[in-house]
Amino acid sequence: MFRLMGYALAGILGLVIIGGLLLKYSPPDEERLKEREKRRAEYLAGYQEYTVAGHRFRVPRKYIPPNVVLFGGAGPYVDYTKPKTDSLYLYALFPDLRPWRDDEAAYKKIGGREAVDFGIHKDNTPGPFDERVLLGYDESSKKILSNGWTRYESVSAEPRKNFLYYKGLGTPTASFMTCNTYYPDLPNPGCHVSFYINDEISGSITFRLSHYENWEEIETKVRAKINEFMEINKGE
Repeated sequence: MFRLMGYALAGILGLVIIGGLLLKYSPPDEERLKEREKRRAEYLAGYQEYTVAGHRFRVPRKYIPPNVVLFGGAGPYVDYTKPKTDSLYLYALFPDLRPWRDDEAAYKKIGGREAVDFGIHKDNTPGPFDERVLLGYDESSKKILSNGWTRYESVSAEPRKNFLYYKGLGTPTASFMTCNTYYPDLPNPGCHVSFYINDEISGSITFRLSHYENWEEIETKVRAKINEFMEINKGE
């Protein structure tokens, strides 16, 4: 019995010694957090390379969507750990298209004005977009606005009225936009833009309804940003 008690005491003493050593040589929580933040900052300061339909893109990691795990992981639409993808989605801030990581609180604000998401997609549709009335829109509602945009209204009744817009038809920068004007749980719903880049890839943009008048400004900046990310030589 005394032998068993001795073993027990020795075991407890060993645990106490090990615990003391761990406390002595393990960095405090604050230091570990600082180290983690340092590694995170270093990672986000880098770039990620992707290929969409044979075109290479070098993207600052600060633009990659928010729920991607720190050192790689699955994004909301695509696996961002894979270098080749059919779609690439990136997050930015209005009005200058800074990466969303520069002000995460502003980007995540529900119903806020700051979020601008844009994408690059594999697309086999040749040539710029032409005018067509999408399903759910009233062809007889066509109207040419003072800024040159063409607008169609949805067949749905108020307050669930949606709108379809075209601009730049017949030019290389032709694009269309749909805007939702009513959501019961979102005070500032969104607009979605689609545009042609070349015969192999297209672009998309989503932003708040409150920015619909800034469509051309936002699209011009997104096109410039995509060109900035695109490598000069086409990939294999």
